[in-house]
Amino acid sequence: MDRKTFDELKNHTNTKFEFNRENILEKSMSLFSSYSYYHDLFIEELKILKTMKHDRDKLYGILYADLRRGPLDMRHKTEIEPHIFSNENYYRMSLKITDQETIVKYLEDVLDFIKKSSFHISNIVSLIKMERGIE
Repeated sequence: MDRKTFDELKNHTNTKFEFNRENILEKSMSLFSSYSYYHDLFIEELKILKTMKHDRDKLYGILYADLRRGPLDMRHKTEIEPHIFSNENYYRMSLKITDQETIVKYLEDVLDFIKKSSFHISNIVSLIKMERGIE
């Protein structure tokens, strides 16, 4: 998911889960489908994150082996890692992974909110009943 799509998703999510007295019934009816949608999205983005981390780790191994056998004759990890971390490809991959982790964390938080939203709905319904003198 690119940055623009992620920003659009955040805006959509903010409006989709805005509960109030007027839309409580409509929103409560759409929770299951919303959870399913965000769960599928979460799984997809998590797979992408794991693939990205795997690719970064492979690059780390290749760079590590090359530097260890290279002309500088580096033997210790503390000597090799600064060269790996300063590699442009490795650095770009790390930045993309950080962005992807943000997306996955956001989707995880949305799923958590959806799970807990039944309590919000219940509280609003109880408030309406109390105001109308039903309880």
